[in-house]
Amino acid sequence: LVFKLYSPNNLDKLQNEYTAYLKIGNHPRFTQCYFKGKRYLVLKYERGPTLYECLEQGIVIPKQVIQDVEDARNFARSVGLFPTDIHLKNVILQNGRAKLIDVSKYIYPNEDKRWEHLVEGYKRFYWLIRGKKIPIWLLELVKKTYLRQVSEKFSVEDFGKQFMQMYKNN
Repeated sequence: LVFKLYSPNNLDKLQNEYTAYLKIGNHPRFTQCYFKGKRYLVLKYERGPTLYECLEQGIVIPKQVIQDVEDARNFARSVGLFPTDIHLKNVILQNGRAKLIDVSKYIYPNEDKRWEHLVEGYKRFYWLIRGKKIPIWLLELVKKTYLRQVSEKFSVEDFGKQFMQMYKNN
């Protein structure tokens, strides 16, 4: 079990996440919420590396993971949620399949493009780093640079080329 504790100032986030878990119910691509306390949620502990850890450790991320997350996002939309904030640390790899572990922002009607950008990056560039260990400093640099640059005119291709060049030079 995992106990997700909320500060007294964030009890609205607790209720929002609990509401999202109630709508999701028991779905194979999401972790489960067992109980809501006054300041905490009791969630199922999910084993496996996050996609971030997969990149760090050189663990291959199969295409099935991309499809699983797409299926999970479609399901979330079908129950009135807005799947957002899906990134490398919110997806766990379990036996070649994806498990999403954070739905705290799913009730807000604002879907960011982070997952779409990750999918495009996977399709365009992952074959170059597949199974290779990526240093944490480089993963963090990519993340920080992405968060600074992302906008309506953001180009995954240009962004990826910039970092592939940096990776090749190290």
